[in-house]
Amino acid sequence: MKNKTIAYIVAAVAAAAALLYFFRGSIWSTVKKAKLTLPSAVTRGTAFTTTGHNFHPNSTVTLTYKIGSGTPVTVSSSLKTAGNGTFSTTVTIATTSAAGAATFTATDAKGKNASASTTVS
Repeated sequence: MKNKTIAYIVAAVAAAAALLYFFRGSIWSTVKKAKLTLPSAVTRGTAFTTTGHNFHPNSTVTLTYKIGSGTPVTVSSSLKTAGNGTFSTTVTIATTSAAGAATFTATDAKGKNASASTTVS
């Protein structure tokens, strides 16, 4: 009886480990809040990098920004996250854009999103 109980416990632990391995990306990215990182200040016409973390793995991300009360601008609608839910891209705000406070928003294909603000000069 003791050997049978041990066998059941080992099988249950193995099954739980397999499920955790299988769902590791989707569970982790669902639990963790998405984060968007960019510089605190940027200059029009100068490239800068923005990165995203904790999005769904292997997902398409749309990145937009809005300066003040202006019209939202789509930077990209085809960014791809890596298997760990991260992405990185280079952005250049047009020299003809307005200066002021800007909010960037990244949204993945499953609706998970994050925003970050910067000052555009």
